[in-house]
Amino acid sequence: VLRAASASQGDTGVPFPLATEPVGAGILAGISTDLIRSGAEISLGLEAFSTPFVIVGPSGTGKTTFTKHLVIQLIHRGATVCLLDRLDEFRDLLPLVPSDQLLWMGLDMVRINPLEARGALRPWISVILGLLRATYWLGEGSETLLSTAIHDLYQERGCDRGTNNWPTISDLWARLTSLNFARSSRSAGYLESALRTIRTLLDRFGPTRNCQRSIPVEHLASHSLVLDVSGL
Repeated sequence: VLRAASASQGDTGVPFPLATEPVGAGILAGISTDLIRSGAEISLGLEAFSTPFVIVGPSGTGKTTFTKHLVIQLIHRGATVCLLDRLDEFRDLLPLVPSDQLLWMGLDMVRINPLEARGALRPWISVILGLLRATYWLGEGSETLLSTAIHDLYQERGCDRGTNNWPTISDLWARLTSLNFARSSRSAGYLESALRTIRTLLDRFGPTRNCQRSIPVEHLASHSLVLDVSGL
């Protein structure tokens, strides 16, 4: 919810700066309902779009409509927009965009393989484990199992010799499920924790994560990015 800036320039409730220039120089975001500035137009400075932000709210509150409103204005200013839109809620904007300015990408086209290393393999394994540790609870023993399994997959596929035959999340799952420990052992508990983490990646993000080659990050980062929460 956008709340109008008060005359004292206190907390505006907006996580990015409101424009101080006329609306014509910014992006119109809404109309103020504040008693002081009721009816005044609220705009976002163009600098607001230089860093990522998220539009959130319950279903039916207008996230998609508001995002479309911003996108249309950005398009009219010549911006290149990348839409990840599995529900086809933005397809009606296609006629507004010159083909050379549009990067259209449904969620089924997004491919990210966490096991595709960027640089040396051992540091990359540490990066993967750090991300999993920050997202899911992993004990030290579970991290060791995952680290060993990933390292073995890299060796088997020749990744340590410069090949691009990267293992996938499914390959990692298969490697972990091939391990056998006594049911009451501590290692069995570590394995169950590791399997639970990888199962979550497969169940929730299978089409996106379970692939061999990722879309180059540089390709995505070179475009403006609009995320519709319901579409993701």
